[in-house]
Amino acid sequence: RSAFPSCSITTDIITGFPRETEKEFSQTVSFVRQIAFSSVHVFPYSERPGTPAASMPSAVPVPIRAQRAEQLRYVCAALSEQFLRGFLHRPLPIVLDFAVQLEQPVGHPGGEVLVVPERIQNGQLIGKIIIP
Repeated sequence: RSAFPSCSITTDIITGFPRETEKEFSQTVSFVRQIAFSSVHVFPYSERPGTPAASMPSAVPVPIRAQRAEQLRYVCAALSEQFLRGFLHRPLPIVLDFAVQLEQPVGHPGGEVLVVPERIQNGQLIGKIIIP
C-alpha cells in the first residue's frame, strides 16, 4: 500500500467450508480487516455432488454458513466504503465511457471503481464514485 495507496485489492471468500471452526472464521474476518480489501465477493459454501468436499466430515450447518457470510459481507461493505472515500475530492484521470445500464456516461479510473460525472466545473468533470 505504501508503494500504490489507491491499489484496488479484491478477493472471493467462501464461508462455512467443511471443518471451518468459529476460530478460523474469526481469523478470516481479522485477515480481511488487516488487508482492507477494496471489494470482496462473499458466498456461503454449498455442496457440489461428486466433489471431494461434498463428502468431507464436519459439515458446517447451512444457517451458520449463511450467518457467517452475512457477517463478513457487513465488514467488507464498510471496507469498500472506506476505500472509496479515499478518492473523494481528489482529481482522477479517467477513461470516459457510456454505461448502458445506467444510461449515462461513466469514468473508469481503474480497478473496481466507476465515476459517474454529474457536472463540469472549471473544465473538469465532477462526479460521484460507485462500485458496479
